[in-house]
Amino acid sequence: MDYTSIHQGHSLTIVLTGDMLALSHETFRQIMNEVIAVQPTECILDIANVSFMDSGGLGMLLLARDTFAAKGIALIIRRPTGAVKRLLNLAKFDQLLKIEE
Repeated sequence: MDYTSIHQGHSLTIVLTGDMLALSHETFRQIMNEVIAVQPTECILDIANVSFMDSGGLGMLLLARDTFAAKGIALIIRRPTGAVKRLLNLAKFDQLLKIEE
């Protein structure tokens, strides 16, 4: 998994690419640390280019939600597609996170 960051005002967008797997945990930890250092009011995870996500990826999203909420940062998941979108729907993540099409 790779990422790029786009900081605009009080918002930080993280564009993820590749597969979001349990093995991606260290990279995701770097992302979370970057978000916390910037202290935006909202963090948008753009996952349009994430082609596959396993249960570890789902866990990372929940970890980010809880960690950011404790810091007053709103988490938004943006543009899930294909198998990732189906997984989020199946796991009913729309009830746990704000997901924008």
